Amino acid sequence: MKKQRLGLIENYIKENGSVTLDNICNEFNVSKVTLRRYLDDLIVNEDFVKFYGGVKYIGLGSSQNGYSNDYQNSKVQIGELASSLVNDGETIFIDSGSTAKEIIPFLANKKNIIVITNSIDVLHIGLQNNELNIISLGGKVQHSSRSLAGHSGMSFYCSKAFISAESVNIDLGVGNTNFYDSITKRVAIENSEKAYLVVDEGKFSTTSYNIFAKLKDFKTIITNTRPSEKVVEFCQMNGIELVY
Repeated sequence: MKKQRLGLIENYIKENGSVTLDNICNEFNVSKVTLRRYLDDLIVNEDFVKFYGGVKYIGLGSSQNGYSNDYQNSKVQIGELASSLVNDGETIFIDSGSTAKEIIPFLANKKNIIVITNSIDVLHIGLQNNELNIISLGGKVQHSSRSLAGHSGMSFYCSKAFISAESVNIDLGVGNTNFYDSITKRVAIENSEKAYLVVDEGKFSTTSYNIFAKLKDFKTIITNTRPSEKVVEFCQMNGIELVY
Protein backbone atom coordinates (compact mmCIF):
# COMPACT_ATOMS: atom_id res chain seq x y z
CA MET A 1 0.00 0.00 0.00
CA LYS A 2 2.78 2.42 0.97
CA LYS A 3 4.75 1.61 -2.18
CA GLN A 4 1.69 2.15 -4.35
CA ARG A 5 0.82 5.48 -2.74
CA LEU A 6 4.45 6.62 -2.91
CA GLY A 7 4.40 5.86 -6.64
CA LEU A 8 1.25 7.95 -7.09
CA ILE A 9 2.76 10.84 -5.15
CA GLU A 10 5.97 10.58 -7.18
CA ASN A 11 4.03 10.80 -10.45
CA TYR A 12 1.99 13.72 -9.11
CA ILE A 13 5.13 15.69 -8.29
CA LYS A 14 6.65 14.89 -11.69
CA GLU A 15 3.52 16.07 -13.49
CA ASN A 16 3.35 19.35 -11.59
CA GLY A 17 7.08 20.02 -11.25
CA SER A 18 6.84 21.81 -7.91
CA VAL A 19 4.15 21.24 -5.26
CA THR A 20 3.46 22.24 -1.68
CA LEU A 21 2.97 19.72 1.11
CA ASP A 22 -0.57 21.01 1.60
CA ASN A 23 -1.45 20.24 -2.02
CA ILE A 24 -0.15 16.68 -1.75
CA CYS A 25 -1.94 16.09 1.56
CA ASN A 26 -5.22 17.29 0.08
CA GLU A 27 -4.77 15.34 -3.15
CA PHE A 28 -3.98 12.02 -1.43
CA ASN A 29 -5.76 12.51 1.90
CA VAL A 30 -2.65 11.94 4.01
CA SER A 31 -1.35 13.76 7.06
CA LYS A 32 1.81 15.82 6.93
CA VAL A 33 3.50 13.43 9.34
CA THR A 34 2.82 10.49 7.01
CA LEU A 35 3.73 12.54 3.94
CA ARG A 36 7.10 13.54 5.37
CA ARG A 37 7.94 9.86 5.88
CA TYR A 38 7.03 9.18 2.25
CA LEU A 39 9.15 12.09 1.08
CA ASP A 40 12.15 10.90 3.08
CA ASP A 41 12.06 7.77 0.92
CA LEU A 42 11.54 9.81 -2.23
CA ILE A 43 14.35 12.31 -1.66
CA VAL A 44 16.89 9.47 -1.73
CA ASN A 45 16.33 9.79 -5.49
CA GLU A 46 18.35 12.84 -6.58
CA ASP A 47 15.64 13.76 -9.08
CA PHE A 48 13.71 15.33 -6.19
CA VAL A 49 14.61 18.15 -3.79
CA LYS A 50 12.73 19.45 -0.78
CA PHE A 51 12.19 23.12 -0.10
CA TYR A 52 10.46 24.79 2.82
CA GLY A 53 6.84 23.69 2.59
CA GLY A 54 7.11 21.55 -0.52
CA VAL A 55 9.04 19.35 -2.93
CA LYS A 56 10.27 19.81 -6.49
CA TYR A 57 11.07 17.43 -9.35
CA ILE A 58 14.35 18.30 -11.09
CA GLY A 59 15.00 15.13 -13.07
CA LEU A 60 15.84 15.08 -16.77
CA GLY A 61 12.26 14.17 -17.51
CA SER A 62 11.03 17.42 -16.01
CA SER A 63 10.32 20.66 -17.82
CA GLN A 64 13.92 21.79 -17.33
CA ASN A 65 14.86 20.82 -20.89
CA GLY A 66 17.66 18.50 -19.89
CA TYR A 67 19.43 20.76 -17.39
CA SER A 68 21.75 18.86 -15.07
CA ASN A 69 20.74 18.40 -11.44
CA ASP A 70 23.61 20.62 -10.25
CA TYR A 71 22.51 23.37 -12.62
CA GLN A 72 18.89 23.13 -11.49
CA ASN A 73 19.91 22.97 -7.83
CA SER A 74 21.74 26.28 -8.34
CA LYS A 75 18.52 27.86 -9.56
CA VAL A 76 16.59 26.48 -6.59
CA GLN A 77 19.27 27.87 -4.25
CA ILE A 78 18.93 31.31 -5.86
CA GLY A 79 15.15 31.13 -5.58
CA GLU A 80 15.37 30.41 -1.87
CA LEU A 81 17.83 33.27 -1.30
CA ALA A 82 15.62 35.68 -3.23
CA SER A 83 12.50 34.65 -1.32
CA SER A 84 14.23 35.45 1.97
CA LEU A 85 14.31 39.10 0.87
CA VAL A 86 10.53 39.25 0.43
CA ASN A 87 8.56 40.60 3.38
CA ASP A 88 4.93 40.02 4.28
CA GLY A 89 2.56 42.45 2.59
CA GLU A 90 4.81 43.30 -0.37
CA THR A 91 3.96 43.56 -4.03
CA ILE A 92 6.70 42.00 -6.14
CA PHE A 93 7.37 41.35 -9.80
CA ILE A 94 8.78 38.00 -10.97
CA ASP A 95 9.74 37.69 -14.62
CA SER A 96 9.68 34.72 -16.99
CA GLY A 97 13.24 33.46 -16.46
CA SER A 98 13.87 29.88 -15.40
CA THR A 99 15.73 31.13 -12.33
CA ALA A 100 13.21 33.75 -11.24
CA LYS A 101 10.33 31.29 -11.19
CA GLU A 102 12.12 29.27 -8.48
CA ILE A 103 11.21 32.02 -6.02
CA ILE A 104 7.53 31.09 -6.03
CA PRO A 105 7.65 27.80 -4.04
CA PHE A 106 9.54 29.50 -1.23
CA LEU A 107 6.80 32.10 -0.75
CA ALA A 108 4.49 29.45 0.73
CA ASN A 109 4.60 30.89 4.26
CA LYS A 110 4.63 34.56 3.38
CA LYS A 111 1.51 36.60 4.15
CA ASN A 112 -0.41 38.99 1.89
CA ILE A 113 2.02 38.83 -1.02
CA ILE A 114 0.98 40.15 -4.43
CA VAL A 115 2.96 38.73 -7.36
CA ILE A 116 2.90 40.52 -10.72
CA THR A 117 4.25 38.41 -13.56
CA ASN A 118 4.39 37.73 -17.28
CA SER A 119 5.50 34.13 -16.71
CA ILE A 120 3.27 31.18 -17.56
CA ASP A 121 5.36 28.98 -15.25
CA VAL A 122 4.97 31.40 -12.34
CA LEU A 123 1.20 31.35 -12.89
CA HIS A 124 1.19 27.56 -12.97
CA ILE A 125 3.30 27.13 -9.82
CA GLY A 126 1.45 29.93 -8.05
CA LEU A 127 -1.87 28.17 -8.51
CA GLN A 128 -0.73 25.67 -5.90
CA ASN A 129 -0.57 28.38 -3.22
CA ASN A 130 -4.02 29.74 -2.44
CA GLU A 131 -2.50 32.41 -0.21
CA LEU A 132 -0.69 34.13 -3.09
CA ASN A 133 -2.38 36.95 -4.95
CA ILE A 134 -1.15 36.76 -8.54
CA ILE A 135 -1.64 39.37 -11.26
CA SER A 136 -0.85 38.41 -14.85
CA LEU A 137 0.27 41.11 -17.27
CA GLY A 138 -1.44 39.24 -20.09
CA GLY A 139 -0.66 39.37 -23.79
CA LYS A 140 0.41 37.00 -26.54
CA VAL A 141 1.83 33.64 -25.53
CA GLN A 142 5.52 33.24 -26.41
CA HIS A 143 6.22 29.54 -26.55
CA SER A 144 10.01 29.87 -26.53
CA SER A 145 10.18 31.75 -23.23
CA ARG A 146 6.85 30.55 -21.78
CA SER A 147 5.87 34.15 -21.24
CA LEU A 148 3.15 36.64 -22.13
CA ALA A 149 3.98 39.71 -24.21
CA GLY A 150 2.05 42.74 -25.31
CA HIS A 151 0.83 44.52 -22.20
CA SER A 152 4.09 45.35 -20.46
CA GLY A 153 3.31 49.06 -20.71
CA MET A 154 0.45 48.76 -18.25
CA SER A 155 0.72 50.84 -15.10
CA PHE A 156 1.90 48.96 -12.05
CA TYR A 157 4.21 49.48 -9.10
CA CYS A 158 6.10 46.94 -7.04
CA SER A 159 8.43 47.23 -4.09
CA LYS A 160 10.80 44.61 -5.54
CA ALA A 161 11.36 43.28 -9.05
CA PHE A 162 13.19 40.00 -9.51
CA ILE A 163 14.75 39.94 -12.96
CA SER A 164 16.58 37.09 -14.67
CA ALA A 165 18.98 37.38 -17.61
CA GLU A 166 20.89 35.31 -20.11
CA SER A 167 24.09 37.33 -19.77
CA VAL A 168 25.79 39.71 -17.34
CA ASN A 169 28.66 41.91 -18.50
CA ILE A 170 29.97 44.72 -16.32
CA ASP A 171 30.86 46.83 -19.38
CA LEU A 172 27.95 46.14 -21.72
CA GLY A 173 25.18 45.43 -19.25
CA VAL A 174 22.54 42.77 -18.66
CA GLY A 175 20.98 41.08 -21.67
CA ASN A 176 18.93 38.33 -23.23
CA THR A 177 17.78 37.20 -26.68
CA ASN A 178 14.04 37.88 -26.42
CA PHE A 179 13.11 41.42 -27.41
CA TYR A 180 9.56 41.35 -26.00
CA ASP A 181 10.62 39.91 -22.65
CA SER A 182 13.28 42.62 -22.45
CA ILE A 183 10.61 45.32 -22.73
CA THR A 184 8.74 43.79 -19.80
CA LYS A 185 11.93 43.51 -17.74
CA ARG A 186 12.76 47.16 -18.43
CA VAL A 187 9.28 48.32 -17.39
CA ALA A 188 9.45 46.25 -14.20
CA ILE A 189 12.85 47.71 -13.28
CA GLU A 190 11.59 51.26 -13.85
CA ASN A 191 8.36 50.63 -11.90
CA SER A 192 9.99 49.04 -8.87
CA GLU A 193 11.48 50.55 -5.75
CA LYS A 194 14.33 48.03 -5.89
CA ALA A 195 15.43 45.73 -8.72
CA TYR A 196 17.13 42.41 -7.98
CA LEU A 197 19.09 40.45 -10.58
CA VAL A 198 18.74 36.67 -10.16
CA VAL A 199 21.32 34.76 -12.23
CA ASP A 200 23.42 31.63 -11.87
CA GLU A 201 27.21 31.75 -12.13
CA GLY A 202 27.25 30.78 -15.81
CA LYS A 203 25.59 34.04 -16.88
CA PHE A 204 28.67 36.08 -15.94
CA SER A 205 30.72 34.47 -18.74
CA THR A 206 28.30 35.11 -21.63
CA THR A 207 27.16 38.08 -23.71
CA SER A 208 23.77 38.60 -25.38
CA TYR A 209 23.07 41.00 -28.21
CA ASN A 210 19.92 42.42 -26.61
CA ILE A 211 20.95 44.59 -23.62
CA PHE A 212 17.97 45.67 -21.52
CA ALA A 213 19.67 47.16 -18.44
CA LYS A 214 22.93 48.32 -16.95
CA LEU A 215 24.31 46.44 -13.97
CA LYS A 216 24.02 49.67 -11.97
CA ASP A 217 20.22 49.48 -12.36
CA PHE A 218 20.14 46.70 -9.79
CA LYS A 219 20.33 47.10 -6.03
CA THR A 220 21.31 43.47 -5.50
CA ILE A 221 22.65 40.51 -7.48
CA ILE A 222 21.50 37.12 -6.20
CA THR A 223 23.52 34.17 -7.46
CA ASN A 224 24.66 30.72 -6.36
CA THR A 225 28.39 31.32 -5.80
CA ARG A 226 30.89 34.16 -5.50
CA PRO A 227 31.47 35.77 -8.92
CA SER A 228 34.90 36.71 -10.28
CA GLU A 229 36.91 39.36 -8.46
CA LYS A 230 36.27 41.75 -11.34
CA VAL A 231 32.52 41.49 -10.76
CA VAL A 232 32.95 41.70 -6.97
CA GLU A 233 35.04 44.87 -7.29
CA PHE A 234 32.53 46.44 -9.68
CA CYS A 235 29.71 45.76 -7.23
CA GLN A 236 31.68 47.20 -4.31
CA MET A 237 32.49 50.36 -6.27
CA ASN A 238 28.87 50.86 -7.35
CA GLY A 239 27.08 49.97 -4.14
CA ILE A 240 25.56 46.75 -5.48
CA GLU A 241 24.94 44.07 -2.87
CA LEU A 242 26.02 40.51 -3.69
CA VAL A 243 23.98 37.66 -2.20
CA TYR A 244 25.10 34.05 -2.68
